[in-house]
Amino acid sequence: MRLERPASMQLRFSLRSDPAYNLDGSPPETYVRPMAPTSSPALPPLYDSWMREMLGESVPSEPAATCSDCAMCTPPAAVAAGSTASGFNPDVKCCTYHPQTWNFLAGRALNDESPEGTAGRSALETRIAAGDGVTPMGLGRTRRYQLLYLAGTEGFGRALSMRCPHYIVDGGRCGIWRNRESTCATWFCKHEQGGLGAAFWERLRELLHSAEVAVARHAVLSLEVGPRALAQLFPSRERGDRSLTAAELDETATPERRAALWGAWAGREREFYQRAAELAAALSWSDIERLGGVELALQASLLRSAHGQLRDPAPPARLRVGSLNIAAGVPHDADNVVLGTYSGLNPLEVPAVLVRSLPYFDGRPTVDAVDAIEAALGVRLEDDLVRKLYAYGLLAEVEESASG
Repeated sequence: MRLERPASMQLRFSLRSDPAYNLDGSPPETYVRPMAPTSSPALPPLYDSWMREMLGESVPSEPAATCSDCAMCTPPAAVAAGSTASGFNPDVKCCTYHPQTWNFLAGRALNDESPEGTAGRSALETRIAAGDGVTPMGLGRTRRYQLLYLAGTEGFGRALSMRCPHYIVDGGRCGIWRNRESTCATWFCKHEQGGLGAAFWERLRELLHSAEVAVARHAVLSLEVGPRALAQLFPSRERGDRSLTAAELDETATPERRAALWGAWAGREREFYQRAAELAAALSWSDIERLGGVELALQASLLRSAHGQLRDPAPPARLRVGSLNIAAGVPHDADNVVLGTYSGLNPLEVPAVLVRSLPYFDGRPTVDAVDAIEAALGVRLEDDLVRKLYAYGLLAEVEESASG
């Protein structure tokens, strides 16, 4: 008797990236998070305008990285069930990182007279009055915080004492969200396009940081803080490790220190930042590229390449098995498996039949591998699914020279 193979079925997007898995192993149906709205730009308004000029469009959002309902906090249902998972503290989330609020961003936040900007303005004014870490370049991290951040390896996402001064406790929001700097604007725990998305955001962070430094220095020079203040801001050599002063332990600054850093602008820090914001607003992206020189030009070239990869819907011409690790400590069944991916924060639940198909990607042309899988297993992998496997690191590209 001849056995007939059933007609092949098309296997589309049945992969699922679920935040519950990497925290406590609870099944995804335990807690369903709402998707973040995607209609607004992913970047702060100023940076969005830069990218629209540079790339011709706004950058994509990351709806699975739900800042308003943190994807890294242990789900409420898991907590109620007695989970001891070590997820982020919901009263902190990832906001144990203190940003460098550059002079022009501080000025934009101080100029924000909207009700939503009230908490951000208040926190900035409190920090300006204290003085520690407050320079013509912007509001930086205090030395006390830097020591705690480096020494407290378990503090990220958990320690209340490390919480950002711009964190709004009521609602867990950011007081300077519309004027956040490059790290806060580009760090995501989840990526819609897996490792391709992570690589894109890292390139964007590097570019924005270079642009921030260029624009902030442009403001410092244009507003003429004076030679003594410039020498304090940009010393010829690092002073090396030294003990914290009493003022630094209290996260304040002495009058002498403020006078040395601010020069002619001492006592007018708020006005300085607002003037810096005006200077930044007058710059086009091409102006910023000129200010940033060859370093920024290099970052721009790398970002355009990463952006092109992000927009390309086709999988690579040849693929091989990449990283294939079954995630430990999470539930599996006969039909589905949870696999580790490019990031420990973003595992994927995949059908078992899909895992069996991966060895067919052995460097042969991708179209031939897909045909072989259909012939052997009776499933047809669509291009969007193959590309997602590649983006998440389960498949890796084979360069033409290596496959020839």
